[in-house]
Amino acid sequence: VFRRGAGSAPPDRIETAASGKRPQSADGRDAAQSESNTPKHSEFIRKLLHMSPGLLPFAFAVVPHYDPLDWIAQAAIVSCCVVMAIVFLSLYRTVRRPGEDNLLSTAISYPATVIVTILLFPAHVELMGVVVVVLALGDGAAYIGGKTFGKRKLPWNPEKTWVGSLSFIAVSGPIATLAYMVLARGDGHHWEIAAACGFAAAICGSAAESLPVKLTDNLRVGVSSLLAAAATHHVLVGLTPF
Repeated sequence: VFRRGAGSAPPDRIETAASGKRPQSADGRDAAQSESNTPKHSEFIRKLLHMSPGLLPFAFAVVPHYDPLDWIAQAAIVSCCVVMAIVFLSLYRTVRRPGEDNLLSTAISYPATVIVTILLFPAHVELMGVVVVVLALGDGAAYIGGKTFGKRKLPWNPEKTWVGSLSFIAVSGPIATLAYMVLARGDGHHWEIAAACGFAAAICGSAAESLPVKLTDNLRVGVSSLLAAAATHHVLVGLTPF
């Protein structure tokens, strides 16, 4: 009778090594693939995809366009939003969080908010820039700040921290202000108007993101930042819809 020693490999590993096959995880995937799709790896890719559109307002600022935007520019922006949603959904297995059941609404509400903004206010492309920046960078900043430094929880939502909410505003507010300025450079608006719209959107977006509700963050943050920026703009300098 042979007994397996304490340091011996399990029979299934011996068989795997002898056959030359790669070890498999419980769901049949390669162990290396399973390790590459760990929650931290998936969340990193998800945040990278989420934050990358924050560069688009600055790229759009250097592209010649009419003011208000003509149908060609609007179609181009809508196309970019659709492509963004398709790319996100194509990485479903990578970016999906454990137990997440609203990935489709999350992927659609992000570009939908941007599309609604540009269709409602084609004469104010700077508002689109504000909304995109708050959507793209606010959530990512809140996640990084909260996970890294956040200790004190919000009294109305124990899953969020004060540091996370303040990081949302501290990052997205100034960059949204800058996006407004570069997109409205020909309208004669001063930086005070840009800062008011940018920070109003960031503060309202942060408040919406902190709420303990099941509605996807993208929709809450997008709608609240749009309403805040549009209302502030209307009060200070007026607003031209459609």
